Amino acid sequence: GWIIECFVNVRRDKIVPPEVIGALQNYIDEGDLEGALQYCESAPNYLTRTVGAALNRMQFGPESCKDAAISMGEAEQGKLEFHISPIALCASVGPLMGLFGTVTGMVMAFAKIETAPGGQVNPKMVAGGIALALLST
Repeated sequence: GWIIECFVNVRRDKIVPPEVIGALQNYIDEGDLEGALQYCESAPNYLTRTVGAALNRMQFGPESCKDAAISMGEAEQGKLEFHISPIALCASVGPLMGLFGTVTGMVMAFAKIETAPGGQVNPKMVAGGIALALLST
């Protein structure tokens, strides 16, 4: 279910729809900032909320617009990161699980070597531990 949600919600055309870019560009090219703001409020998404925050601060100057866009962009980024945090978890835990399996397999192999009667090691004795180490790597 989570994978399907990511495919639905975390796509470029969902986050920054091309038609929204075109519409906003038209409003800005015509100098209709009020129309652009109304459009942003009528079609909420990542881009329109960020641009709308900047447009709401136009009367306070460019620095205020920039700060508003950055603040809103960071808030929107947090929403996107919520959707991909399980991917980050898998990416960080996966290698550790492989390392754990490798170490476990090698410990098993060395334990068999240690307990070999008369110091004679049969390859079959250590094969299981080595196989575990190789499979988990």
